[in-house]
Amino acid sequence: MNTTTQALNGKEPHPETILPERTQTARKYRAITKTALAARLGVSARAVTTYETLGAPFALAHRLAEALRFPPEFFFAQEPVPSVDPRTLCFAPSSTVPSAKTVAATGAVLQSGILIYSWVEDNFNIPDVSDSLDPALYTGQTPQEASKALRRSLNIALEAPFPNLMRVCESIGIRVLALPNLDTALIPFSAWNQGKPYIFISQSTHPYTTRTQIASLIGKLIHTHDTAQKTWEQQFAQHLLLPFPELAEYIPTEPDLDVINQTAHAYQAPASLVIKTLKDQGPITEWKYRTLRAALHQHHTEPNPQYEHSHIFHYIYKHDQNKKKFTAADIANDLHIPREEIIDITFNIEPRALNHTENPKIHIPIPLTKAPPRLRTT
Repeated sequence: MNTTTQALNGKEPHPETILPERTQTARKYRAITKTALAARLGVSARAVTTYETLGAPFALAHRLAEALRFPPEFFFAQEPVPSVDPRTLCFAPSSTVPSAKTVAATGAVLQSGILIYSWVEDNFNIPDVSDSLDPALYTGQTPQEASKALRRSLNIALEAPFPNLMRVCESIGIRVLALPNLDTALIPFSAWNQGKPYIFISQSTHPYTTRTQIASLIGKLIHTHDTAQKTWEQQFAQHLLLPFPELAEYIPTEPDLDVINQTAHAYQAPASLVIKTLKDQGPITEWKYRTLRAALHQHHTEPNPQYEHSHIFHYIYKHDQNKKKFTAADIANDLHIPREEIIDITFNIEPRALNHTENPKIHIPIPLTKAPPRLRTT
């Protein structure tokens, strides 16, 4: 039994108040207002404000835990919750503008992600943040120039299909996590925190859409110097996944839908993005673009996708060559975060016994990809 649990059971001395940021983080994570929390606790909204600025009485730990669906230990823990500046949150392109409630919940989700990766770093040696992510390297570059520069830094041929993006991210120090299933809809986002980059993606989208999301969010990490250019990251993602003019060599001048699907499969990109890229880069006319779009819509064809996956959390949950065993419950108990949230954020990888030595190094190789064969119509 740890000290926190003993204190909650009255067997150890405890502080008089709960750290205010822990109450605030849990409330924002659940996306509820101070008034709603006050109603659950049977107190005034002003009292909740006091709890989040000066601290709640320790005796409220169990009531807060019940109201916010967090373990009581979360509220008693004396380690500060990582601070997050909402202005550092960069959202993926979306049809909806994030509300204040969504932004607050997103900040709390990032705090949980930081805590999870702090646990990972305490127990494993993971790749350092690569210099290739330094935004200063991309100052003044076009999206196309930046995508080529990143490919060169990773030794990926300019015309080659990009490998598993999540694995690439993890290999250069980007902490990739999944958006949890909360009561409010969240938008995929990226952020820098204490010199470390984070990306949170949706698990409910098509794999090709996920790749586009990740590519766009990488763009947001390296393009922090000019947030006024809203389309820069989208164009960067387009060039990263479908490099032009290099790709043009492999596509006939009058491609049909079969060629579009071959290209989409080879580059693991949406067929609709392939068609749009061909139009934007000039190989096809507006009429051809509309014809291909109509054919795609009529046949509803998308090649079989390869799913993105996390190498780091697959290793943590599945590796079986060492001695100590880790599961999602172990992470949850150490961080005092609900186990179901840990499973959500770490991609719902089914936990099982992990045998683990002292800080084993996680090596994440990037599979070098050769240029694809020339695509021809039959």
